[in-house]
Amino acid sequence: MDSSKHSLKDLVEEIGQRFIIDSCVTSIDSADILAWLMRCAGNDSGGAYAFAHEAVRRLRSDNGGVYVMDIYEGFKNNAPPNYTILT
Repeated sequence: MDSSKHSLKDLVEEIGQRFIIDSCVTSIDSADILAWLMRCAGNDSGGAYAFAHEAVRRLRSDNGGVYVMDIYEGFKNNAPPNYTILT
């Protein structure tokens, strides 16, 4: 994924779309996802971007269905994602 082509807003929207597509929620506010990312990153926008970028990279992978649940659990628990280790 070319990070130069994606803003934090774009990444947040993609995360929200995956939450809806994978039936984690029926609707979600992008502002809530952004607030969660900012909390995970200690209110550092660069850190929030890094969290979002890693999340989207994993969501786009062949194991995206596993990772969407990891990311959603982190969001739901107001904590960073605890990614499943896949072998």
